[in-house]
Amino acid sequence: MLTPDLATAFATSVALCLFGLAMAAEEDVLPAYEEPVQVELSEGDLEEIRTVMTRNAAVLVSSPGIKHVDAQQNRGAITASVLFFPHEQSGGIAHAVNAQCHKATPESSWVCPSGSLRSYLQIPRQDFEVRVFGNIDYDMALALIEATGEAVRSHPNLGVETPDTVVVIIPMEDTMMVGWGDSEGFLRVNVEAVPVAGGRAQTSGGWRVTKVNDQPWGSGGHEG
Repeated sequence: MLTPDLATAFATSVALCLFGLAMAAEEDVLPAYEEPVQVELSEGDLEEIRTVMTRNAAVLVSSPGIKHVDAQQNRGAITASVLFFPHEQSGGIAHAVNAQCHKATPESSWVCPSGSLRSYLQIPRQDFEVRVFGNIDYDMALALIEATGEAVRSHPNLGVETPDTVVVIIPMEDTMMVGWGDSEGFLRVNVEAVPVAGGRAQTSGGWRVTKVNDQPWGSGGHEG
């Protein structure tokens, strides 16, 4: 039989245990997930973003404006990926800024804490501008396109509809990746190439194809 002191201690222990379980259960109840909703920004939003980004990156004074916006809203907060028209062209490659912006509520001010450089290359025989990442000049880009083009044309799994449009050139850790696809910028094959020892990066002979992937990731046709 429990003494009064033991009974009190036992009751207190049980109460604390039940309280702890209730708190744990309460913590486990997370807010329901909400799928972000695609939204269209107003002219006022776009003008504010341009003003903010011009303060952050003075080179944008030379840009004609905003080319493409991808904005989403989730629980009131709005995030936007904003691509500007090119602000300069050098060596046959046009350079543009891609900004990441957000605001906590629709009534808040826009904040654009980060941005990256996007480059575009216009080459003969195609209307789609090649997306160029990293420190790649015009001659190197053409050399990579020529070096990887033969691998694309001779690949056995691509059938009769061989990709004829260069979509993107991206420096990887140890290699260069050239993405080929259609005129809308949808990737169909990625080709990786590495420098040839003693070769010149600005000539096709300076590159050796090491891998052809006919199940590429992503596309370059939707982001402007």
